[in-house]
Amino acid sequence: MRELFRQIRVLIFHIFFVVSVIVISIFGIIIYPISTMKLRMRFTKYFGYWVRFLLRFICDIKTNVIGLENIPKNRAFIVASNHQSAWETFCMQSFFYPLSTVLKVELLFIPIFGQALLTIGPIPINRSSKIKSWNLVLKKGNDKIKNGCNILIFPEGTRVQPNKQKEILKSASQLAAYGKHTILPVIHNSGRNWKKYDKLPGTITMKIFPPIDTNKLTTKELHTKLNNIFIENRKIIDNI
Repeated sequence: MRELFRQIRVLIFHIFFVVSVIVISIFGIIIYPISTMKLRMRFTKYFGYWVRFLLRFICDIKTNVIGLENIPKNRAFIVASNHQSAWETFCMQSFFYPLSTVLKVELLFIPIFGQALLTIGPIPINRSSKIKSWNLVLKKGNDKIKNGCNILIFPEGTRVQPNKQKEILKSASQLAAYGKHTILPVIHNSGRNWKKYDKLPGTITMKIFPPIDTNKLTTKELHTKLNNIFIENRKIIDNI
């Protein structure tokens, strides 16, 4: 009986979540002609709070954040995060505003949602044309950071389930070295609780590590340093 009630709560969450995504997407499309990018990004920040609220009070999924003091206050930066679920795509907006995400171009073709994504300036990457697409990411990402917008990138390149290891790609390090931008490593265990069709009660832990100053480091040195942080800490945080 307890499991049945839990499944009912999960269903209620999914209903609220899907309806909320549709509503905020339509709203974003409507206000696009009369609003600034930062204003639209502010709505995505509040939406991140809303998703965390739904998780907490419907599914009993709490969020524990370690290292908030490590977020740079006076400059834009690159958030280099592991990728386990949709949680980080939505909820990280509430921690690192203003935030533009490097994402697969296919997401932009989802009706309504994809059009709404375009209004908040994501950086799409086309996996079928990697070199051309990545050069565009470097240029757009560099421009956005110079204009005060943080960038969210998943250097693993795809979702990696809890307690699985995958060497990260050089994407975050290349972008950082390209413009001498700060990297903020972030590791979480959202995949333990946020499943595709299920939401398991518990606590999602996200750890924000001290920022990496890239001024005196090469792309290779940056990549090695960031990869070591991921390798040494993913399993620890997955099992907190």
